[in-house]
Amino acid sequence: MIAKIGSGKSTTGLIRYLFDTKKAKDHTDPHLVASWDGFAPDPGRADDFDATKKRLVADLDLRVKQARRLGRAPDRHVWHCSVRAAPGDRHLTDAEWADIARRIVAATGIAPQGDLDGCRWVAVRHADDHIHIAATKVRGDLRTARHWNDYLTADKELAAIEKEYGLQRVVRGDRTAAKRPTRAETEKARRAGTTRTSRERLRTTVRQLVSIASSMEEFLHLLGGVEGVLVDVQRFPSGDVRGYKVAVEGDTNAAGEPVWFSGAKLAPDLSYPKIRERLTATGIAGVFTVLDDLAAFLRYMLDGSTSRTSAGFTTAWTACSLTIQTGGLQPARGLFWHPAPGTSVEEDVWVHYGFTGTGMWISPARGRWAVLLTNKLYYTRDRAPLTDVRNAFRALAFM
Repeated sequence: MIAKIGSGKSTTGLIRYLFDTKKAKDHTDPHLVASWDGFAPDPGRADDFDATKKRLVADLDLRVKQARRLGRAPDRHVWHCSVRAAPGDRHLTDAEWADIARRIVAATGIAPQGDLDGCRWVAVRHADDHIHIAATKVRGDLRTARHWNDYLTADKELAAIEKEYGLQRVVRGDRTAAKRPTRAETEKARRAGTTRTSRERLRTTVRQLVSIASSMEEFLHLLGGVEGVLVDVQRFPSGDVRGYKVAVEGDTNAAGEPVWFSGAKLAPDLSYPKIRERLTATGIAGVFTVLDDLAAFLRYMLDGSTSRTSAGFTTAWTACSLTIQTGGLQPARGLFWHPAPGTSVEEDVWVHYGFTGTGMWISPARGRWAVLLTNKLYYTRDRAPLTDVRNAFRALAFM
């Protein structure tokens, strides 16, 4: 079973949608299966549909209006949770759906079991495979319900329900997967004549840039140069970067403003802290220069006193770079370098790989360095063939 939870400002609008059978052609026989007290008026079973619907909305909004007079009503006072059975599950009865609804509102904090001041809610069924729970978030004591992490608590309760009811056990994630497009996003993309939503397009763009950037500065520079993408970099008063958000040029909301997505909204691993950690923790990024420059750099690292050029780092920095800095963590990393795969500690061979395939190796113990310049992106992004080439090259260079 899958739950989707949202909030809104209009109880009337939600109830109208749940009981609609004209515009929503897939709604059949909408009716209540449960409510906060078991006696809520049911428009789906009443002779006067419109009058009963108004009574139901009034009953749900009663505490909201009371709290509003005291200036304590939340702006988005409507809580909406849909619960859908997995394809292939048996059709549940109204009584079973009623039990599921009560357990969900209790688990999420909307109407805890035994709490007489719990929020008012109803569960509407208008299809065989799912229900909608509509609630107003003002309690009997006129406080706003505490329902933080309601999606997680609902999901945990649904896992228990699946087991008890003998339903299909849905594989649940670890909260690191990218968010799937909403129905509104998908419809908006369809109207615009595109196959992908703005969120999906931006997610792909940001991932590609992260994969080739060598630092956060380069990532933000590359991002700012992408045609058709708006970028807003947020900063602390000190000037340090706090985060970023992106939008597709021309994709606006009802107010004509760009629809912005923070990195975390694109995917958890694309948040600013995660990208910064990825680009700075290991020091493994691109190498973008010519062979002569790399040769000068490596000669200086081996013995700065014999080099014809100078650099902004000392022998102490070189020693730290070619020393494991990650303790027992794997993969082992120095600073900018890591032990070359297929070599032992005694061999003292270190490597730095670039995204496009460039590799450079250095071994202070042998007084030797080597560079391999390639461009794997010209053919494929498959790593295996290039890995074989790299390993063979390193073995020959450090025989």
